[in-house]
Amino acid sequence: MTHEREPASCIIFVRFRHRGTATMRFALSVLTLADFARTSVSAFSLQTRPGGGFASVANIDEKASRQIFPFTEWAEMAAGVQQADGFELTSNDGEDYYAMTRANIPAGSPVLFVPNDVLISSFGAAQEFGQGLQGAEQQLAQAGIGYQIPLFRVYVKILAEYEKGDESPFFKWMDSLPRQFYNGASMTYACFDALLPYVAWLSMTERTNSVNFQKAIQNVFFLNEDTTSDKDLLKWAYCVAVSRSIAINGERVIAPMADYVSTTLYACMFNIIVFVPFIL
Repeated sequence: MTHEREPASCIIFVRFRHRGTATMRFALSVLTLADFARTSVSAFSLQTRPGGGFASVANIDEKASRQIFPFTEWAEMAAGVQQADGFELTSNDGEDYYAMTRANIPAGSPVLFVPNDVLISSFGAAQEFGQGLQGAEQQLAQAGIGYQIPLFRVYVKILAEYEKGDESPFFKWMDSLPRQFYNGASMTYACFDALLPYVAWLSMTERTNSVNFQKAIQNVFFLNEDTTSDKDLLKWAYCVAVSRSIAINGERVIAPMADYVSTTLYACMFNIIVFVPFIL
């Protein structure tokens, strides 16, 4: 498969339609793959853990608090994420967080900019891990889900960064993420029995994909065995990858901070207008 373009940065704009309805437009500036490789491979460099041990890792227990303030501070001060005045992450219950603004923003104004070296992408993971992914990707292809390889690469990247703990540049982003999910990969068989048939089929398909990823990760030998044998961690990483990444030109990309914007908006690129917000 050949890919011609890869995102270089993410920019969210405000746009107004007639009848006074305010919406946001998600736009991407793009570079060629060669340009992207030159500017961002350093953000995906493979590092060996001293002694093979873990640093202080993100707490993914379902009861753990999401560390939102340290993440927003990191995004602005260290990661170079630029935000419009009044932009913030907020919550109605202390568990689910979403982006909003407390200021009126003129139509066409930029709301959020995420630099390219903060993006997590399947292309970047392939550049970083190289042949280390080959055996696992062959297994996915043999299982008939080769089309999921870009998502799998993001999944591996999340696990690799998790292992680095607080030494990872993405640590504070990971520590801000949900611990509990409500998709098919998180369900038990009892949950499936309570769903309508088509919804149950979709959910079971998601669970099957997650299980296939868990099997394939056993062939990624640069990850610690404690990681590849931890089913709760593997399930969490899959849920993060599938719920917070978007498809662009055959690749999968996560833009930290932009992933807190409306799910539909975040997924709809290139001037597609959407209206319905979702809590992330």
